[in-house]
Amino acid sequence: MGKSRTIIIAGAGIAGLTAALSLANAGFRVQVIEKAKTIDTAGVGIQLSPNATRILAGLGLSRAISAAGFTPENVIITNGATGTILSRLPLGESIRTRHEFPYLVLHRADLAAILLAAARENPEISVDFATSFEDAAMYSNGVTVMALRAGEMVEYSGCALIGADGVGSLVRERIVKGAPAKPAGEVAWRALVPVEKLHPYTDLTNTRLWIAKNGHVVTYPVRASRMLNIVAITPKETGRKLSRRVEDIAPDRLLAFFNEWSDDVCQLLASADNWSGWPLREINPAGHWTKKTTALIGDAAHAMLPYLAQGGAAAIEDAMVLAKCLAQQPEDIPLALGKYSNQRKLRTRKIWHTARKYGRIYHMRGLSAVGRDIFLRTANSRLLGNFSANRLQSQMDWLYGWKG
Repeated sequence: MGKSRTIIIAGAGIAGLTAALSLANAGFRVQVIEKAKTIDTAGVGIQLSPNATRILAGLGLSRAISAAGFTPENVIITNGATGTILSRLPLGESIRTRHEFPYLVLHRADLAAILLAAARENPEISVDFATSFEDAAMYSNGVTVMALRAGEMVEYSGCALIGADGVGSLVRERIVKGAPAKPAGEVAWRALVPVEKLHPYTDLTNTRLWIAKNGHVVTYPVRASRMLNIVAITPKETGRKLSRRVEDIAPDRLLAFFNEWSDDVCQLLASADNWSGWPLREINPAGHWTKKTTALIGDAAHAMLPYLAQGGAAAIEDAMVLAKCLAQQPEDIPLALGKYSNQRKLRTRKIWHTARKYGRIYHMRGLSAVGRDIFLRTANSRLLGNFSANRLQSQMDWLYGWKG
């Protein structure tokens, strides 16, 4: 590759750390800066489909993520108002056999810790926490990044800057000049509940999805099945006006929104003592991703709604493609970043719009919801047997079977 090159990454989340490992494997020196003092330990789960676990396995992390994660047997879709099971999408060994790699669920902080540990062990990667990106100056052959650390301005020099700093990306705002994220009008309320607080018959072997008008609930076990991750999606008006990224809500206020849902949902939600809300925001992937020697990845480029559970997986895909493009054109960074953007935009647009479509389907009401439920129950009827299961899985092949 010629002389040593350093790539600066703003953000030490899933996108940034995966990109650091991928770039180091491609022969680059990587400097990561992160404004937080440590990795985010918020009580949030993450779902990793085979398109993501395949990439993480290629980074040598398969054993670690499998040990920290859990493989659900199915996604079970239920009518949230009546409690009627509508459909089952087989996961588990069925998905592993179909796509060679597993579908895992785990605590986001556990995944971040695995990525950070791998980065710490790699001599080509440096990670500086408590160091916030402020600005950058781009040149024909590189970039100088200005960052704030302990009240003082520090500089980093490299051949490229990667903005992996999330939906509120300063790299997007100040360097790429991309459009700001748009509020989606909904809030994801999240809670982690110890299994001993749950009803004895709570499902701890599947990912569960309850759907009804204007909202839905998702659950799956994390932390070696010692905790149940619960996500409840509601309209923004359910809670106080959210002015920050995370804000708590009184359990009774959240329960009031779901009071007409089935008893199993209400009982499940009542088991949580604390809820924190993330106002959902979007960034259309059709916008600008690059400018000269700077590029965006993950939520900074294409923040998407969570209805397809692909936000983290799409960021992991970005990291792999970015490293591949830079390795192929190390002497022409703008060209490499342009190729990366062109390759990723087509796929992320499809994921982004499909996630939006799923949200509309989940939150249907009236006759539309009745038609949806009939379709799901018919498609997954026992009379159709294996044909039905294969049909449901084949609809996700474009997503889970991606190999870059």
